[in-house]
Amino acid sequence: MAKIIISIYGIFRIAKINKNFFKFISITFFLYLIFYLYTNFPLSNFFIAAIFERFLIGLYYILIFSLAFGFNYLKETIEVINKKYIVNIFLKKIIFYSFYFFITAYLIIIFAGNYKVIRHLKSINHFDLYAKDLLSTPSKGAIFYSGSDSGFFTTSYYYYVKKYRTDLKFISFGLINRIYYQQKIKKKYPAIKIPKEDGDNYAKDFVEKNYQHGIYTESPIIDGSWAPYGLLWKYYINEDAAKKDLDFLIEKNIELWNRYQIPIIDKTLSNLIQFKSLQEVYINKFIAFINFLRTYKKNEEAITQIEKVINRNKIIHPSILGLSLSIYAEGKDCQKAKEIKNKYFTNPDFENKDVLKPLISYYYYCESKSKELTDLIDRYRKIKMRESLLLDNL
Repeated sequence: MAKIIISIYGIFRIAKINKNFFKFISITFFLYLIFYLYTNFPLSNFFIAAIFERFLIGLYYILIFSLAFGFNYLKETIEVINKKYIVNIFLKKIIFYSFYFFITAYLIIIFAGNYKVIRHLKSINHFDLYAKDLLSTPSKGAIFYSGSDSGFFTTSYYYYVKKYRTDLKFISFGLINRIYYQQKIKKKYPAIKIPKEDGDNYAKDFVEKNYQHGIYTESPIIDGSWAPYGLLWKYYINEDAAKKDLDFLIEKNIELWNRYQIPIIDKTLSNLIQFKSLQEVYINKFIAFINFLRTYKKNEEAITQIEKVINRNKIIHPSILGLSLSIYAEGKDCQKAKEIKNKYFTNPDFENKDVLKPLISYYYYCESKSKELTDLIDRYRKIKMRESLLLDNL
């Protein structure tokens, strides 16, 4: 609160001393705010993480000026009070040095608060484990692609520097239509078939010519048949090929999720948005596997895997709990569904669709006459309407 007040004083001080500089600060600050508002609300958490990671620094630079001018204004005010109203020399010295004591204490508090978080970074290996988990997932000799920052940079380090899983064909589909990169691929991976240079959809042609190697990516990169494969997605030439592999896919996913360790993010680490985003990556991929099981009516196996994650990984996440609630409710196991609702949904976030949907499922299948069902449906429709209006106004 103190730094906000001092920063406001600093802004007034800048306006008084140099109006042109004040205009520059004000315009730049509001342009940043417009940029954040425009780019964040309709997009994913991962994009938001990237925006804050890269562009908050500039905003902090702007705010530093107002804070510095605010501190200077506070110092000048203390000097005026000392000169005009304080007679006792000893008291004058106390007031004078109290300003520097305040500055020192302020910096120590800021440092201590940040140190509580950053001191853990040296011993945390979440991203190392993530890189290993990604690279250990594909079959031997397969084509591997990671398109996210967290995945690409970490796996590149382990693949090229640590020489981990060098049997894989490490391909960047973002560069695949560039001649110099095609030449690099030919030299490094002779077994790879390079499509004709004049192809309309180069990535699609590349995938279709090389799918027999096995293609594993962090997210589907072309239209087609993709199946969840642990933290990755595996490409199939058509849906029938994927269905033939169904038993293997389920067995392999279970094996992988038994091996993975979903990062546990405590209150301290949750302040670091990269770690929170990494946990979300694991959880979203796990949810994709659970939904895959539900698609093929493997609800009992889905519940078994959810309970394993909750009990072994100690992950209490609304999306995972919501899936569990929905599966029990849709299976008419209302007693178990009610236990979950009463245990984990005592204070639900009614602005979160991932919380509302399983609650709607519960009341629809288990307490259809309850007034809560109508209220929850109304809340859900209002959220959908707000989102629709926001997108229409873009």
